[in-house]
Amino acid sequence: MGELLTYGLCHKFQNEGNPALVHICLRRKAPQLKGRKQLIRSFPKHEFISEILKLDGTDNNIFKNKELEDIFLPILRTEFKSIEPINLILKAIC
Repeated sequence: MGELLTYGLCHKFQNEGNPALVHICLRRKAPQLKGRKQLIRSFPKHEFISEILKLDGTDNNIFKNKELEDIFLPILRTEFKSIEPINLILKAIC
């Protein structure tokens, strides 16, 4: 989420007439690049977990422990529910 926020703020900064940044280093693809076509937040549990693990930012041990999975799965879905619309907006304006 922090990377998405950083990218959006840099874009806003530049659109307000400030000098463009020469470099911005993020671990994710820029929003204007092709990526997922579907919003993963609504994927069935197994597919959602698979997509989360592909992002390589969540320890897979969370999903090997039922109690941890029960705690973190709703949190992760909520996180994606909040960032996926922002990502779509950034794709539209970039």
